[in-house]
Amino acid sequence: MFVPTSEAPVIAAYQEVMAWVNGNAQFSPQAKYEFSQGADGWLVAYAMSHNVILVTLEAYQQNARRRVPIPNVCDQFGVTPMDTFEMLDDLGVRFDWHPSG
Repeated sequence: MFVPTSEAPVIAAYQEVMAWVNGNAQFSPQAKYEFSQGADGWLVAYAMSHNVILVTLEAYQQNARRRVPIPNVCDQFGVTPMDTFEMLDDLGVRFDWHPSG
């Protein structure tokens, strides 16, 4: 799904996210820089401003220093993170695997 991030509420949320990340002494300067260069901050900002769940393969890491995990940022801003398998289960997706032959 591709959605615009040019909406004022998304931009405002992104500014909040980046201020928190950059002000957080837990994360290394390199981790903050890498986070600022990617889409992760925008994903959290979009989820914040639209009150939606953010699906990610990342896990919360209490002592993360070398990277800024999406679930850590979600936790700070009240966004619900969910992994792919939880999403599939919640959606009731079932795969019926039959061997060929």
